[in-house]
Amino acid sequence: MSFFDVNRIKSCRKQTRCYWCREMIEIGQPKTTTATVFEGDFQSNNFHPECFDALELWQANNPEEELWPDCGSMKRGSTEEK
Repeated sequence: MSFFDVNRIKSCRKQTRCYWCREMIEIGQPKTTTATVFEGDFQSNNFHPECFDALELWQANNPEEELWPDCGSMKRGSTEEK
């Protein structure tokens, strides 16, 4: 059984890195978290809200791609690579 869960958090309690751009998400900033099982392993990722929106846009523009871009390879809030 597989799942994909998205949770939008208004104010994070501890500092973490964004999967999309690898910039820090500071305490008190909003973030979006994802949780899924990929190839049998549980995975959880954190995103700036604008980076998660960019991921959704990237997926809409690249429906043939099964995998996300590499961690930290994209510009913050953009579908452009660094």
